[in-house]
Amino acid sequence: MKETFQCKELKYRLDPQQLRFLRETVHQHLPVGEYGTTQVNSLYLDTRERSVIARSVEKPLYKEKLRIRWYGTRSLAEAPEAFVELKKKHKGIVYKRRLAMDPRAALAFSQGAALDGSQIAQELEAARKRMGDLLPSALVVCQRTSFGSDGEGELRITFDEGLRVLDLFDEGTVVHPLEPGQAIMEVKGANAYPFWLIDALSVEKAYPSGFSKYGAFYERVAAKSGAAGREAARA
Repeated sequence: MKETFQCKELKYRLDPQQLRFLRETVHQHLPVGEYGTTQVNSLYLDTRERSVIARSVEKPLYKEKLRIRWYGTRSLAEAPEAFVELKKKHKGIVYKRRLAMDPRAALAFSQGAALDGSQIAQELEAARKRMGDLLPSALVVCQRTSFGSDGEGELRITFDEGLRVLDLFDEGTVVHPLEPGQAIMEVKGANAYPFWLIDALSVEKAYPSGFSKYGAFYERVAAKSGAAGREAARA
């Protein structure tokens, strides 16, 4: 199983019309991915002050996030497999370190248990120490449809719909970072876009947005908290 990834990744925030057109176009040119449409669950770890994502949304040249990912509708404890992932981005290039493990071990890691063994495990531990005292901060959930291949340098396009985030610092309150009907398209792997994709993006006037699911959640929560604080100060 592949544990390290490196690719260029661009994201597009699509309205319902753009989503329909681009998904149909992609489906005409790329095969449906191995898993078709599946639920993707990403548990992000952060400090109580959410300093990791606060730094990330400032768009530094280098940023990193630590998360636990699993697929399907089951909870983490009941999932067949889980992955602890370190996602790093430097000058537009995404680097991932991923370690597959028993879901119970991944849950224990989220609660502070140490990893040992492989080089990847050591990198994950080192990242956690760099970031500070981490806790489960937010659970990002979406329905992902994938097209293309995960092969090195090959074009892969995914569409994420139904995005919702559970704020684990606020009793699991659900936050919707997108407007109703919007979706995120991610284009990965290709050094150059094929002409059919360039034409489709041009027709729909779809442009890269630099969208981060966890980042958008954080900005909404921070804005709401700021508004509440101003309201309290006026009272």
